[in-house]
Amino acid sequence: MIEKNLKAVPNIVDVASFGGPTREYQVRVDPEKLISYGLSIGQVEQQLTSNNANSGGSFVEAGLQQINIQEVGLVKNVQDIANTVITAKNGTPIRVKDIAVISQGPKIRLGQFSKAIRREDGKVIDNEDVVSGIALLRKGADADLALQGIHQKVKELNETILPAGVKVVPLIDRSDLVKFTTDTVLHNLRDGIILVVIILFLFLGNIRGAIIVALTIPFALLFAAFLSKSEGDSREPAVAGRAGFRHGRPMGPWLWSRTSSAIWAGATGMAKRPSSRSSNLRHEVQRPVFYAIAIIITAYLPIFTLQRVEGRLFKPMAWTVAFALLGAIIFSIVIVPALSSIFYPRGTKEWHNPVMVWLTARYRRALRVAIRMRVLTVAGGLASLALVLYLWFGE
Repeated sequence: MIEKNLKAVPNIVDVASFGGPTREYQVRVDPEKLISYGLSIGQVEQQLTSNNANSGGSFVEAGLQQINIQEVGLVKNVQDIANTVITAKNGTPIRVKDIAVISQGPKIRLGQFSKAIRREDGKVIDNEDVVSGIALLRKGADADLALQGIHQKVKELNETILPAGVKVVPLIDRSDLVKFTTDTVLHNLRDGIILVVIILFLFLGNIRGAIIVALTIPFALLFAAFLSKSEGDSREPAVAGRAGFRHGRPMGPWLWSRTSSAIWAGATGMAKRPSSRSSNLRHEVQRPVFYAIAIIITAYLPIFTLQRVEGRLFKPMAWTVAFALLGAIIFSIVIVPALSSIFYPRGTKEWHNPVMVWLTARYRRALRVAIRMRVLTVAGGLASLALVLYLWFGE
């Protein structure tokens, strides 16, 4: 009853059930009676099969109409099986009830499905024998509409169809997965934008530049989700989660573009108009940015060649990363110059971060020492490598 109702939901192709006993008709043959009548198990099985089928009888013409003839011979209850004739001896029919006991009973079980319920007070209740089912969605169908239909059907089953004391209780609901994934993506998106704006403001000293760079996150996310949907990827929550998880990689070209813009603007000052400066900057950074993105995408080529289960698991992730990087490079080369001309109508100057100035000075001093004592530097590096290899493989 439950399976038939769930299959009536649009885009649900099947319901895979587990657990619980399966009702069946059982014919327990008495071996002694079988021998006394000179019968075999094969004869009994053959007659039960032959007497449990419908048969068509062509049609009968009645005026201008044709009436189809059909004989319904399906077994309806135990009595029909008991009265099935196996053979006849001297004109006397031998029925199944003469050599066997017929009844309804559970099918031999090959497994059992159990469930543990944890209450809010911390008490755990074990139910050692439950019946579960998995509703299978049609490939490429809209999961949201199917979930709404299942929820309505389950409510109808519990309120009007199932007997008292029997209820359909969701165990794993895909709606929860969609909700949690959406919440995670929005959480990552919000935190990523805030973190990027704060860090870039601290290092660049320019809130407008930080906002421009932070806009890469929603743009790359939406761009990757749109292309993934266009490619026929029906796993929207997983795609969105992967795109939201990988904020850092689309930030690469943005940071490069914005840093180059600040350095170039500080070096030239107000000598050129903002539109001319943006044009020169775009030509300056687009080649290294393009090759950097191409190298990152090339690293995912082995994943694109995966097949079967591993391909279905990991290829959408690789495509999503590639789409996000593509969206980032389009934004950095096409949209950033336009936004810069709007946010910086009068140009800008580079702000020297005192922390970065202090770190840069110490780094240059350490670099000069390392180059001057290059032999000792290389020896120290090799010694460190040998120590790591010993600690990793030695024991």
